Amino acid sequence: MQFKVSNNGKAAVLEPYISMGGHAALLKNDRSVFVHLHPIGTISMASQEMFQENYNQGVLDQEDICFFGFADDSTGNYFNSNTSPNGEVNFPAIKLTTPGNYSVWVQVKSAGEVITQKFDFDVFL
Repeated sequence: MQFKVSNNGKAAVLEPYISMGGHAALLKNDRSVFVHLHPIGTISMASQEMFQENYNQGVLDQEDICFFGFADDSTGNYFNSNTSPNGEVNFPAIKLTTPGNYSVWVQVKSAGEVITQKFDFDVFL
C-alpha cells in the first residue's frame, strides 16, 4: 500500500513518527480482522536496531537491512532523523482472504503535526 501526502497540491515532507515512516491499522467492519502495520512490516524496533548496529560495524551489507518505508530510504534514515521530501510512505502489501468491508487508518507526521486519515474499501473474492 502506497500513500502520498500533499499540502495545497505540493508533496508534504514526512518526518519519522514514533521511529517509523508511518503507522497503519487495518480493521474489518465485523472486527474479525485487525492488523497494525508499519512501513517495514511488523518487525520489532529492537531487531531493527540490532541489524543497524551490525551494519554500522560492517557485519551486514546494505541489502541485509530492513528499510523503513520512505520511497527514498537509506540505511540510516531514522538514526539520522532524515525525512521523506516526496510525501510518500509505503506499507507492505496485505493479502486479505475474507471478503467484506474494511477500513485502514494511516498516520504520518509532517511539519511536527501527526496526520491521521481513514480509508474505507471493500474486498471481493
